[in-house]
Amino acid sequence: MVLDGSEVSGLTYTLNDTPCENVKEKGFCYFPDHARELFPHAKDLRDLNIRGYAGTPLWNSRGEVIGILCTLFRRPLEPVPMLKEVMEIIAVKAAAEIERERSGKALRQSEERFRSFVENITEIVFSVDTHGTFTYFSPNLKELTGYETHEAVGRTAADFVHPDDLPAVRQAFYQVVRKEQKTAPVEYRIRYRDGSWHWYIQNISPVLDDDGQVIAIQGIAHDITKRKQAEEALLESEEKFRSLVETSPDMIWEIDPAGNFRYISPRIRDIMGYTPDEVIGKSITSLLPREIHAVALGEMARHFQSDLPINTLEIPARHKNGQDIIVEIRSARLQDATGTVAGFRGVTSDVTARRKAENALRESEEKYRSIVETSPDIIWEIGLDGTFTYISPTIERVLGYSPDEIIGKKTTDLMPEEARPAVDKVARDHQQPGWDFKPIIIPARHRDGRGLFLELRPARLTGPDGSLIGFRGVAIDITERQQAEDAIRKSREKLGEAMDIAHLVNWECDIRTGLFTFDDRFYELYGTTREQEGGFQMPVETYVREFVHSEDIPLVEQVLRGVPEITDPEYRDEVEHRIIRRDGEVRFILVRVRVTMGQDGRVMTAHGASQDITERKRAEEAISAANNKLLLLSSITRHDILNQVTALSAYLELLAMTHQEPDAADHLHAMEKGLEVIRLQLEFARDYQEIGLKKPGWHAIRAEFSSIVESFAGNTVHGTCSCNGEEVFSDPMIGRVFYNLIDNSLRHGDHVTDIRLSVQPDGQDLIIVYEDNGRGISFEDKEKIFLKGFGQHTGLGMFLIREILSITGMSITECGEPGKGARFEIHVPDGAWRVPERRE
Repeated sequence: MVLDGSEVSGLTYTLNDTPCENVKEKGFCYFPDHARELFPHAKDLRDLNIRGYAGTPLWNSRGEVIGILCTLFRRPLEPVPMLKEVMEIIAVKAAAEIERERSGKALRQSEERFRSFVENITEIVFSVDTHGTFTYFSPNLKELTGYETHEAVGRTAADFVHPDDLPAVRQAFYQVVRKEQKTAPVEYRIRYRDGSWHWYIQNISPVLDDDGQVIAIQGIAHDITKRKQAEEALLESEEKFRSLVETSPDMIWEIDPAGNFRYISPRIRDIMGYTPDEVIGKSITSLLPREIHAVALGEMARHFQSDLPINTLEIPARHKNGQDIIVEIRSARLQDATGTVAGFRGVTSDVTARRKAENALRESEEKYRSIVETSPDIIWEIGLDGTFTYISPTIERVLGYSPDEIIGKKTTDLMPEEARPAVDKVARDHQQPGWDFKPIIIPARHRDGRGLFLELRPARLTGPDGSLIGFRGVAIDITERQQAEDAIRKSREKLGEAMDIAHLVNWECDIRTGLFTFDDRFYELYGTTREQEGGFQMPVETYVREFVHSEDIPLVEQVLRGVPEITDPEYRDEVEHRIIRRDGEVRFILVRVRVTMGQDGRVMTAHGASQDITERKRAEEAISAANNKLLLLSSITRHDILNQVTALSAYLELLAMTHQEPDAADHLHAMEKGLEVIRLQLEFARDYQEIGLKKPGWHAIRAEFSSIVESFAGNTVHGTCSCNGEEVFSDPMIGRVFYNLIDNSLRHGDHVTDIRLSVQPDGQDLIIVYEDNGRGISFEDKEKIFLKGFGQHTGLGMFLIREILSITGMSITECGEPGKGARFEIHVPDGAWRVPERRE
């Protein structure tokens, strides 16, 4: 409003029954005098003593009246040339500025809401040294990627980042290290512990010392797997928003009825790169892309033929440099004295940035809405009194309530009664200035009564003046995680108790650093403490020197030297040796070893468990001493009996020479046969007592079989073995198995000249096949031959085979075809056979 030529602000003015009411309905109104009399009910005109009045409406881009521009005079208005045109031009510019300000305000509000939401999203914080080795990860690393922080620290980006993305990651790293860039954002894929690939965006910055030298790099990485496209669009929208800030001033122009410029303001240079002289006299279409001339002419024809007092049209245009822009044309007709259209006058605004900003606003709001509605977590807002002002639809899936049922209620309404006082205290604490906002775990109750656990990640919600008005954040259902953690904790307690009962301790050795990692339980076995040893880590050489018995050091060092050369990820081994505790006591331990392979296929760590077997060893030694005494007694007894049998045999031979009668000869022969049975039984007892006497071990099949075949060198039998280095875990008497099989073939196969030994896999097990070319074994005898005492000879050989094999879980069956030779199959279970690695 202008009063007597001066702008007026802060004045309340009623539109009803005033000339402005006519302006709103009819457009430009002009009353050079007697305005007060013409509108007798206008109290404001009467109070201000207004005589002259001129007014025109303010139109937005949708053709709606958003205000009125008017000038009031306490004296009659003198004729002003082009008053209407000037006021309409000013009104167009004012309306455009008002609409632009409203659009920018809406965009800023939307961006602020989105930014507040993004601040609550989980991110990984990390640091690396100047060589690219990770030195720190935030604790949420395992929750997001599956990696423990201790196994990720000490590694480089090459251990996690997709090979195709490594060059970009390294470039960003070196730009910051060399201080070419202060920060270096980069997007890349990382592999989670489960093998899956996820997109991340990270930003890193240097950590400087007092001299300004880079000593480390710190950064933050955010998972953008599901929202990568959305985030890229958001970045683009932010770029468009910055362009909106640089919007140029508007152009004022006038064209004749044919569309040729009669006037254009100097602002065209800023908007389109032309000078006014280059444009005046040319068609308006000269500023439009050639490819849209036909379409644009049709649009402009409809635009200029409209009956609206102010028309708005948005069309593409082309800058002098060839750049396409979008302009908004607001125009009004020019009429001569006869009412004939004499041309058009208007304002052209470069709305390229605004249009892009509006598109970005829509996209941003849609993305925000989509993220909120599809997020697996609950997004919420509450007032300072704890009352919900917003909650996302996810609440129904998590707690069984609809958003309408929750909004207006307090947070404590969703919690068990006993938990409410503690939660109220946390809420009050969070309202204190400077409070550290960390994730909060609270109990909640489902609509059906089930108990749940939610993890809250809150952020402050402030008003326009910066004061705290509430909180906004996310709530994550961690019930399963909490239950799993409880189960893991209980399992660890039970495991610890079981390990204590079994005298077990665990350890780990980093092959690359040569460091053992122990714990308190390990040190307790060794009669020492973490404080006494200077921590839980210890070099391999120190451990061997300080704790391994001197006579067992070569054995332990041999095992340690062999670990880095292992290529089998399923490798396992065990070794017994003595240790010397800090108090000097010598104890026996059984060490079981496994390995963890790195991505390069080499051993990264060795780990395992050590068991205190001192009491068992002492018991074994006592049993062994007793066994040795029994074996000695048994051996002496057998020897004495065999001597008596030999003496009796000699006497029988003498009797046979002196007594030739038939009856006497028969009796003497029966006595000789009885003595032979006694001798064979004593030999069987000698062999049988050796079974299980010595500790089982790994034995090469080919070597054992070949040595037995050589012992039958005097026979005409030919033996072949097609094994490939397989070993079996068996009693040391495994050679007796092959001996008895060959002896059985020669004794009962009639015409055996060829024996064969081969192996074949059976799933995870192994089958050792023994075959000969004799007469075979009848169907009815296939199982009987393994019974003690069955057969034409002693009946003990095959029985002994089955007993020897059963010690380590092996079994034997005969499955040949009678008449085509015997075929024995020895079944070796998984874990009782192996093919040793060949080392150069």
